[in-house]
Amino acid sequence: MTRKHGSSLPALIISGGPIVTMDPACPQAEAVLCRNGRIVWTGKKVDIPRLPGVRTKHIDLNGRLLLPAFCDGHTHFLYMALDETRIALNDAHNLQEALKTIRRGLAKVPRSGWVQGAGFNKNIWPNRDRLRKEDLDKIIPDRPAAFFSKDEHTLWVNSKALAIAGITADTPDPEGGQIERDSRTGEPTGRLTENAYRLVWAHVPPAAQAYGERVVQRAFDRAYAVGVTQVHDVGSENSFEIFQSLYSKNKLRLRVLHARPVGALDDLARTGFRSGLGDEMLRLGPIKVFLDGALGSQTAHLKRPYTSDRSTSGVSIYTADEFNAVIGKAFRAGWAVAVHAIGDAAVRRALDGFLKHRRKMPRAIASRIEHAQLLDPADISDFAKAGIAASMQPSHLLADRATAEKHWGRRARWSFAFKTLQKAGIPLVFGSDTPIELLSPLEGIYAAVCRRPDDPRRVWTPAERLSVYDAVFGFTQATAVASGESALKGSITPGKVADFTVLSENIFTIPPDEITNVAVDLTVFNGDMVYLRKEG
Repeated sequence: MTRKHGSSLPALIISGGPIVTMDPACPQAEAVLCRNGRIVWTGKKVDIPRLPGVRTKHIDLNGRLLLPAFCDGHTHFLYMALDETRIALNDAHNLQEALKTIRRGLAKVPRSGWVQGAGFNKNIWPNRDRLRKEDLDKIIPDRPAAFFSKDEHTLWVNSKALAIAGITADTPDPEGGQIERDSRTGEPTGRLTENAYRLVWAHVPPAAQAYGERVVQRAFDRAYAVGVTQVHDVGSENSFEIFQSLYSKNKLRLRVLHARPVGALDDLARTGFRSGLGDEMLRLGPIKVFLDGALGSQTAHLKRPYTSDRSTSGVSIYTADEFNAVIGKAFRAGWAVAVHAIGDAAVRRALDGFLKHRRKMPRAIASRIEHAQLLDPADISDFAKAGIAASMQPSHLLADRATAEKHWGRRARWSFAFKTLQKAGIPLVFGSDTPIELLSPLEGIYAAVCRRPDDPRRVWTPAERLSVYDAVFGFTQATAVASGESALKGSITPGKVADFTVLSENIFTIPPDEITNVAVDLTVFNGDMVYLRKEG
């Protein structure tokens, strides 16, 4: 079913500043005309069509830049919306700061049920600071508590949470995960990585439907404020049910491509649902599969051991045969596949699976590798042959440089290899991974262009920098192609949806280092002005 939007609004004319369309066939325009939520004309200001008897509204750019609205190509949107109920540990530089933040945060979270939080980065803590259940027990003795690391691949829990999950010294490590244990007693310490954290997380109730809908609706405005009107949601709790409920009530105010978890594949195959079903507001995306962990938790799967710890090469969630079985089943059922692969060994395993089954690959939307953070240059040609996209998050590099160089050594040169992938003809789909990083396309654009995470004089692998145009393309047209909607979204082209963002300055002409100082002044969704920045 396709819904109509914007039919009661006046026709909209936008002119008075640079308009970069992201349409290679017509890169720039002086004016845009929209009606009924669609772009109906672009061209020179003197040629704006007349619409006798039609109500019109004019937006004067006053020299500001007009772009297609941004699409964030990798979000955990419900988790972002639920941030208001989770204790944020992002600013904790050591264990004691984290514990103080938790104590203060207890006053702001619900007084019953699980205490939840996220954001701690163990890689910037002193080595002596360990994640132990006893520290949490002193603060939260009578309720289960669970805190995700910044990369959300490590869970720190208290004794109550371990007891609810039935995790004891006798509990074996699940495949693709680790229950950290005390070296003397063998008792769980409270640190769980990868599939081990799921033993606890299975007991955390999902957000109540009504509450989830409320926080998600509030989060739409947060998206508008950064110029985002579309997201690719890669799954979190019961997010699809919440999006679907809002859609049925005509309250979904953000365009969503939603990935389904691999655990739902059998049921989806039986129902006949497949990638691409839906409309311009809510559309089924790929099946999401995890192949490894993350850099921050040292669980990304590497071809050679970690430079910082030669005893480990990370975690492999699936064997090659298991992954090949999953991808084959998904393709036969009409589902594209999005593979979480951060380490070079995980990327290689993903490529082997895609290449083995590429003749059966559905084409309604793109299959893709999520993150592809570390590459072996020997695998680039196969990446191109696989016919898939690289879904990457440039803003991660702003925080990851020191960690990558510590754990991956010289291999870190092949971290976030944007230009190498682009030169090989591999589509780059950009996102933020919010709430792990801020929902902010402008920050992602800055990161992809400047690659300066710390010292502004020191660029991280200059050869991998992108142009501003290419970085913007990753947040606009490339995301539309990946969702199978290039005829509908991603550029300012007649026939496409009337979604725009107005920036306070022209990011194509200012020094790239100043991109982070640029503001989103205005966001238009379906021909309607949904965000206007307040001055001062």
